[in-house]
Amino acid sequence: MAGVGLVVPPLLGFGCGSEEGQPPAGTITETQTIQEKVTRPLSQIDRYIDPLPVPDTLAPETERYPDTDYYEIRMSQFEQQLHSQLPRTAVWGYGGSFPGPTIEARRGRKTRIKWINDDLPGTHLLQQAIDPTIYQGREYPDVRTITHMHGCFVAPEADGQPDAWSTPGGSQTGPRHYGNEFTYPNDQPATMLWYHDHAMHITRLNVYAGLSGLYIIRDEEEDNLELPSGEYEIPLIIQDRFLTEEGLLTYPTNGTTPIHPIWVLHIFGDTPVINGSIYPFLDAEPRRYRLRLLNGSNARTWNLWFEKTGTPGNNGVGSVHPVSAIGTDGGLLPVPVQLEKVRLAPAERADIILDLTGFEKGTVLTLRNDARAAYPFGEEIILDNLMQVRVNRDIKGVDNTTKAERLNLPDMPVITSTPGLPKRIFFLGEQNDPEYGVIGWLINERFFHDPVEETPRAGTTEIWEIVNFTLDAHPFHIHLVQFQVLNRQPFDQWGYWYAYQDYLAESAPIMGPDDFLTGPAVPPPPEEAGWKDTALSMPGEVLRLVVPFNVPEGVEGPARYIYHCHMLEHEDNDMMRPFDVLQ
Repeated sequence: MAGVGLVVPPLLGFGCGSEEGQPPAGTITETQTIQEKVTRPLSQIDRYIDPLPVPDTLAPETERYPDTDYYEIRMSQFEQQLHSQLPRTAVWGYGGSFPGPTIEARRGRKTRIKWINDDLPGTHLLQQAIDPTIYQGREYPDVRTITHMHGCFVAPEADGQPDAWSTPGGSQTGPRHYGNEFTYPNDQPATMLWYHDHAMHITRLNVYAGLSGLYIIRDEEEDNLELPSGEYEIPLIIQDRFLTEEGLLTYPTNGTTPIHPIWVLHIFGDTPVINGSIYPFLDAEPRRYRLRLLNGSNARTWNLWFEKTGTPGNNGVGSVHPVSAIGTDGGLLPVPVQLEKVRLAPAERADIILDLTGFEKGTVLTLRNDARAAYPFGEEIILDNLMQVRVNRDIKGVDNTTKAERLNLPDMPVITSTPGLPKRIFFLGEQNDPEYGVIGWLINERFFHDPVEETPRAGTTEIWEIVNFTLDAHPFHIHLVQFQVLNRQPFDQWGYWYAYQDYLAESAPIMGPDDFLTGPAVPPPPEEAGWKDTALSMPGEVLRLVVPFNVPEGVEGPARYIYHCHMLEHEDNDMMRPFDVLQ
């Protein structure tokens, strides 16, 4: 992989957590040859021998705009070592790393980013996985990108929507292209967002190739909580990938039907990758850590927990070590919630405290997962034993952070819908062919480029009911807003489905789900009782969201945004729709 713009990062990409001057336990030392490091096939690599990398945090330029942090971030193809016993793997990334570098912002101070894709090659890294049959008769260049700041309260022209793509150098652009330099107002509470590619019909391949990274907003309210920070605040970007035995990134090309001979319904990789590393470990001190979790997978839902797998004298081995959830997609929760397991659908985030206070040196925790794929009824291989946390270090100084149960978290306002507004209903269903079965996914039987049907007004709050007719759990994401989950309620899936089909056949008045409900409405669990931008819609359930609408200062309506399933194979074909916010 030679050529202009090639970046060759150091081993495993970025910084790691070993003691100065001492290699972490189990790692390969420099006295061994490079050949010894990389000769093993993927199926025979050792687990937990590589330290967990942490993405670098970029330093902004502050002189160009007096009230704004400015960045220029390039996308490129390069090689990065995902495991010390594998050769370097060709990937895409922002800023020469996979995942991309972290951007930190302060609430109330703007961030301006110029996203540059000129260094990407003319041929896609996953060229064989491109399927033009999902384009609905449109033509697209093979390499096209647009960066979306997921969860950001931002003007539509800076939202990074799928039709705003451009090719390297900008010779071709999408119909809603607004350039490649965007301003993010950061007018929202402290939280962890993330940025990723969102180009029309190819998001799944661009993100899978490596185009994603973290964006963290800080504010004074969070600063005053005395949370673990610095080296004790650690992001965990959890993904899954397919690699060949030689360590090459690969993506399935055995299409679901002859209608789409390459596109697949969803992808569940057989290798877990955390912060760009396969089966890493973290050397820890006996103190509190703040872990910022992101499910960056294309389609896999994770159900995560820490299990004691090693202690002096085997005391407590096999037990679950609970964590405390303190935040979700849009910011801090109103109260900390102790959890044994943390469920994360694609694009969801969790802010948790892992308390290792008092742990004996030599204690080992293994991050495990028991979620099926597709979730919840799938039969795919469950990826388990993802990474380890080892209490191998002496504590430095004193841990003055606040215990999770004593945190005085900010109040969470309970929002209600604007009186007089009707509920909006969204049916999640499969696009079927009589001969071949499922060939795509739709919302309300509409394709992305069909006319807009949802036009909420700025300053109002609506109830959105998501009705899931499928057997998959779909992470439902709305751009622009942070919403609250109202409740979930089971319904007669097949009875309602047949009534819906009658409506489609006869254009009869559509019935809401009320006549088909089979159980009580259940409020969200405490760990979900915060601001959200993505919520999991379960099969046979009505998911109700309370959604407040507003637009950033200076934006005039109608302002175009989108909502979609965040299983990337689904949104690419065609589980994604636009909406317009009116003023």
